[in-house]
Amino acid sequence: MIKKVLFTWELGAGLGHLSPIYSVAKKFHSKGYEIWIASQFLDNVHSVFTDIPVHVIQGPTNFNTEKNNPIICYADILYNVGYSDGKELTVFIKSWKNIYQLVQPDIIVHDYSPTAMLASREYECEKIYIGSTFSNLASIDIRKPEIQTPRFYHYLKSNQSLENFNQHSEVIERKVLNNINMALNICKIGQISKITDIYSDFSKILYLTLPELDHYQRNEYSENTHFLVSSGIQTSTIVNWPDDEKSIKVFGYLKVKSYSKDALVSLLNALKDKRFSSILYLSGSFDINQEMPNNIKIVNKPINISMMQQQADILLCNSNLNSVIDFLMSGTPIGLLPLTPEQELLTALLESKGYGFRLGKLSSEVIDQLLKAKNTKNNALADKYSSIDFDKKLDELLIEY
Repeated sequence: MIKKVLFTWELGAGLGHLSPIYSVAKKFHSKGYEIWIASQFLDNVHSVFTDIPVHVIQGPTNFNTEKNNPIICYADILYNVGYSDGKELTVFIKSWKNIYQLVQPDIIVHDYSPTAMLASREYECEKIYIGSTFSNLASIDIRKPEIQTPRFYHYLKSNQSLENFNQHSEVIERKVLNNINMALNICKIGQISKITDIYSDFSKILYLTLPELDHYQRNEYSENTHFLVSSGIQTSTIVNWPDDEKSIKVFGYLKVKSYSKDALVSLLNALKDKRFSSILYLSGSFDINQEMPNNIKIVNKPINISMMQQQADILLCNSNLNSVIDFLMSGTPIGLLPLTPEQELLTALLESKGYGFRLGKLSSEVIDQLLKAKNTKNNALADKYSSIDFDKKLDELLIEY
């Protein structure tokens, strides 16, 4: 009988999640496994899985309208995706249980999928985690019993007391834990004592990052925890650098929906004035309505990152993990414009270690900050990990399956 591996992908969006799923799926396919993916984000699955067959299932979708904003602790993230209502969470858990009963997987590989993890707690099979350190709270060192999940103190407002900040977090954490256990009880699954127990049921944890970039800087890891960098998806689309080849080359990867039209125009004008040879990959729809100068190219589809790594003098990005790792491994200075709690944590970590430079708001001032970023030194990580064959390491970690 053909064995099956089911990949679950519940939260987050984009190639940053799909790329490692693809890399690991290819390994299992080469071993003769049937590949299944359950996710609410199906847009890019078939466009990425062009060389191996894959069965795709629509995962449960959250229509919850109650949101906490800003997100100041990890429990807020869960609260905003269905954990604010025990009945709604019950429906999601039952939906994931139905998927497991339908597929009957021999192995479940969880990406950013807390509800799928809860639903699989009493499903008997191998369970593997792949993904970032941010979305897995295993082995988190939280020494205060009243704190259930990591706090995002960078969102502490100047007019807000730390006491009120922590009180809000504790209230949300209690609500989330109570709703989880209510749903687990209805679904006849064993209850948990703390939120971090969601992440306690893995035979292997594969963090697709470097230990130096662990968002939570854990003091220790379980024996089944491993770090590796996924080779990911490399598109063949090559974009040639514009204008003078001798000028400073800036590669930008930004999600434009988070910026105003005025901010984008300001950045473009500054790049134009400085005569930087610039390639900007702007993810999302935008309407700038101005002719591009000959030193700037704008693209809105994935391009060959390997070439950008080798040739760019500076990376400008939102502190998305895969881009950061790619360019750190080539020693490229990085200017960071974080948008999410995950990116904020990574930016603070990169700054503290001297691996990146936090930029201000997206404006003409960014260019002067980029010049400062160009002088930072990123060769330490590149030198440390350049000789490691991460593809071979992944083969070794999956050899038993």
